[in-house]
Amino acid sequence: MTKLNVVQKNWEFQKIINAKKQFVSKNVIIYYLPSPIFKVGISIPKTFANAVLRNKYKNQIRQIIRKNNFEDILIQSVIIIRKPFFNLDFSSKEKEIQKIYERIRSAQKNKI
Repeated sequence: MTKLNVVQKNWEFQKIINAKKQFVSKNVIIYYLPSPIFKVGISIPKTFANAVLRNKYKNQIRQIIRKNNFEDILIQSVIIIRKPFFNLDFSSKEKEIQKIYERIRSAQKNKI
């Protein structure tokens, strides 16, 4: 199992969000910034769930990213979860995140 490069610092989150490059869906918002390495940060607002559930959903998202090998997309990204995301089953969550990262991948290829 490979370890993900994680965005941890508040200033890193702000830098990525302030770049204003984003893809939005009903359940997830992904902000991204081109980078020489793949890094990901996950944000779930405190008002949505308690700490145990927030950690559960973060672990699910990390597992989706590891499983689908998004590390070849050279970006730093911040994934922000919306409330309806909690009601989805795991396969729907995976499809949702896959779809957005594929859109980012195609946007990156179009720029090159």
